[in-house]
Amino acid sequence: VQKLEGISSGLALITVAEKDNCIVVVPGANGQVSPAYLESVKEQVLQADIVLLQNEIPEETIAAAVDLCSRAGKTTIYNPAPMRPVPEDLLEKVTYLTPNEHEAALLFPGAKDLEELMKAGGGRLIVTLGSEGAAACREGEILRIPVRPAKVMDTTGAGDTFNGALACALARGKELEEALVFANTAASLSTEKYGAQGGMPTAEEVEAAMGEESR
Repeated sequence: VQKLEGISSGLALITVAEKDNCIVVVPGANGQVSPAYLESVKEQVLQADIVLLQNEIPEETIAAAVDLCSRAGKTTIYNPAPMRPVPEDLLEKVTYLTPNEHEAALLFPGAKDLEELMKAGGGRLIVTLGSEGAAACREGEILRIPVRPAKVMDTTGAGDTFNGALACALARGKELEEALVFANTAASLSTEKYGAQGGMPTAEEVEAAMGEESR
């Protein structure tokens, strides 16, 4: 992690209205994560099992990271949030694309059927569905992972938790369906506490919750 003089760390300010979040992002140092910086740390990046990206760094750096990882055969997960248009060639290079249903509609305008969209994506597209859980396509069949019941206190960071837990599960060698259950459980647990980082559960807490659900 590089420290920059005279630039603050990035901030995300969350406002809540009618039980829904609106997030205002102030990029700060995140906006300085350039392709040149990526090039300076690419050996460390390529030591990773999974490379997870989202839209709080510049678009050109995301494109460079996806290209670097694609050429090296690395697994990439791209969470297109905060939402902005994404070039089609970039989407074709990522291993997994993880929008929520609203982001998916904006990314693929004119696509009326979410299931057909997931099938056309060849297993690349994973869509989070809020209270409906998550869905993906595996070998032409739609996987629907139902939500884990939760005593919801704060949904802030649930999407970030889902993506981090998905990366964790895949890096541990779990198959896609099991990884999605792990990620969904983690996201559900995160809503039972306040705060984005403070609400994120440990892997052990997720596994314990999954064990309770299977009884």
